[in-house]
Amino acid sequence: MKNHEIWKKARENLRSSMPAKIFDTWFSKASMVRMQAGEVVLQVPNKFVAAWLKERYLGAIERAFTTFLPKPPKIRFHFPAPGTDCAPPPTHLPQSRSKPIDPEQGTHPDFRFSSLVVGDHNRLAYSSALQVASSPGTTYNPFLIWGKTSCGKTHLLHAIANFVLETGKPINTTYLSADKFSAQISTAAKTGNLDQLKNMFARADILLFDDAQHLSDRPRSQEIFQWLFDALLSRKKQIVVASRVLPQLVPRLASPLQSRLTSGLMAEIATPDSKTKAQIIKNSAQRQKFTIPEDVAFYLAGRNDDIKVLLEDLVRLQANISIYHTNLDISTVKSLLEGNRPGRCPAIADILRITAAYFNLSLADILSNKKTRTLSYPRHLAMYLCRKHTGRPLKEIGRAFGRKDHSTVIYAVKRIESQIRNRKEVQRDLSQLE
Repeated sequence: MKNHEIWKKARENLRSSMPAKIFDTWFSKASMVRMQAGEVVLQVPNKFVAAWLKERYLGAIERAFTTFLPKPPKIRFHFPAPGTDCAPPPTHLPQSRSKPIDPEQGTHPDFRFSSLVVGDHNRLAYSSALQVASSPGTTYNPFLIWGKTSCGKTHLLHAIANFVLETGKPINTTYLSADKFSAQISTAAKTGNLDQLKNMFARADILLFDDAQHLSDRPRSQEIFQWLFDALLSRKKQIVVASRVLPQLVPRLASPLQSRLTSGLMAEIATPDSKTKAQIIKNSAQRQKFTIPEDVAFYLAGRNDDIKVLLEDLVRLQANISIYHTNLDISTVKSLLEGNRPGRCPAIADILRITAAYFNLSLADILSNKKTRTLSYPRHLAMYLCRKHTGRPLKEIGRAFGRKDHSTVIYAVKRIESQIRNRKEVQRDLSQLE
């Protein structure tokens, strides 16, 4: 059998092993450029597609060839150098790189398609979002993702934006929460800049609109969002909306807007099963370089259906284990999470956890020896709070912060005390943390 015939058969095997839209998204532009000495070289459009296929579909590609070869071949990917892609950018778009979603909106660089645990509860939403990111404005427009809080809706919105950003295509991606949208409208109306704001919104090629249920009882915001919705769709621009409930269940949401939001594909993200929740916990622990036993992951998964609560439990466990260097087993986990750990003071771990979350840092950042102000200032605050609220000896606090000397704690406490009197930033942060 000739090489091109083998590739044709392998493509057929791949097509039959996955949903059609996934195949069309990732494999329709792939071609085999060489096969020799047990190695297959596939040509793909760019580095991002190569990385994605290697991460997600390498096993499937190898299996697709095993029907015709004595053993799975080694798969290599080839892609053109940046700037030499065959397809030129669309002429109607400005010649600039993708614009990331506004960092002030709370976007998360780790919220990518590759970091989302996919199961029966979110498979439709995931595959549809991936298709939207690959071909914005052409399919599933508008696209509504709905499900209860902390189920992964915002993750998918950010994943779409990060995907588009990685491709380098000249696409203007705009992320807005309903609250931020309403606040900007209110400010613009007071300053007489409402038309300029609407024009800015309308420049989006992809609109990612989060927490649409918060449009409830906001008639002006609904009116402008309906105008924006029509303006973008008329130009075939992509609209993706996330909501906790279906639009028809949002109180005092105008009927015309309900109709528009439900006019396209609607994908629910349901409650994941225990196996999926356990995998989410293990993946999160792995990203934090924290090993968690299988039975502990399943125990945590059974405690709550709210993913956010489960991950908060995981952070609390990590803080306690890092401080006290205990073994992580079911008995220890039960004791820590129920707050019944005799002879120990969990307040230090809680202060570490809360401070890290407040400043959007990892526990490793707080415990590190790095002296940049973005890390040393939160660390000093946490030491000050531990000294003030736990009553623990300086040496114990120092050990909890990565085995630091007690003199380091004294320095941190005195530094914060000297700043409380004349620095509003310190006063504000302490007020929020306490």
